[in-house]
Amino acid sequence: MDRRLEKLPKEFLDKLKQLYPAQFTSLCRTFLEPKVTTFRVNLLKTDLPSLRRDLTAAYIKARELPDVPGAFVLGNQPLRELQETDIYKQGRIYVQNISSMLPVKVLLSDLFTKCQMLNVESCPEQIPFVLDLCAAPGSKTTQIVSELKGNVKVLAVERDRPRYYKLQANIKMQGCEEQVKVVNDDGGAFFKNNSDRFDRVLVDAPCSSESGFIATEPRTYSYWSPKRVNECRRRQKMLLYSGVRCLKPGGVLVYSTCTFSPEENESVVAHVLGKFPDSLVLEDVTIPLKNSVPGLTSWNGDTFAPDLKKTRRIIPDEMLESFYVARFRKL
Repeated sequence: MDRRLEKLPKEFLDKLKQLYPAQFTSLCRTFLEPKVTTFRVNLLKTDLPSLRRDLTAAYIKARELPDVPGAFVLGNQPLRELQETDIYKQGRIYVQNISSMLPVKVLLSDLFTKCQMLNVESCPEQIPFVLDLCAAPGSKTTQIVSELKGNVKVLAVERDRPRYYKLQANIKMQGCEEQVKVVNDDGGAFFKNNSDRFDRVLVDAPCSSESGFIATEPRTYSYWSPKRVNECRRRQKMLLYSGVRCLKPGGVLVYSTCTFSPEENESVVAHVLGKFPDSLVLEDVTIPLKNSVPGLTSWNGDTFAPDLKKTRRIIPDEMLESFYVARFRKL
């Protein structure tokens, strides 16, 4: 093992080896360098043919990912070169990891064709109402609007005041102000005045962010501890419970994190399923990437329902972050 990896928390590495014994060595290599830069099109401000032409004209080399429509991988150029273009400054793209784009695609998978054909003015009652319960900095909020080409209403919740302002700025830059209302509120208690209100709910929960560890940058992991993981789990349970309560019967909720820990992933999903045994079910998550594996059905002596296999884990590589995605249907 590379000596630089010894700087990472030993308890974290032990957990990772237990989770992925066969992939442990290759996984460790992903903590040595930052990910390659990826970005997505903003369909409110451009379309794919136009974006392709604009990238070429700006001498930006990027390749498209056929399995993730609208997603690009930046070529061998620094990110600042992309950020200096009008393409970036005018909000025609959004820099975002590919893994981070997938929860929204899972959330909206059965809405794409329907919503892209709707007319907001003539059929306002058919426009889906989406809640983004942990919205800052706005990557997924703005992606929801882009993917549905503006045929959606979104309520974006963020309780942290500085992050709330960052969320507002990104929504403005991406041209989503008409579709998105931003509120500075506590997502964990949001259900108290908003029960059974939303067609779709996204709970991209704050987590221990283990996928962001870089062994040579202590600031990316110095905060980590098993205690921190358990603190995140307590908050995640509150947020997911709140999200379920906000969801209309028949609606869909997606829960996601960017961490490896089963305590924050399968354990949280199993806990909330137990809170709603007669009104909440898991649906299959389809991830069009070879790095995707089923969720766990047991961990450290805890056994979860077999349906947890319907959730998906994304194993990171030089491009992808680690992510966990679960899709619920409220009966």
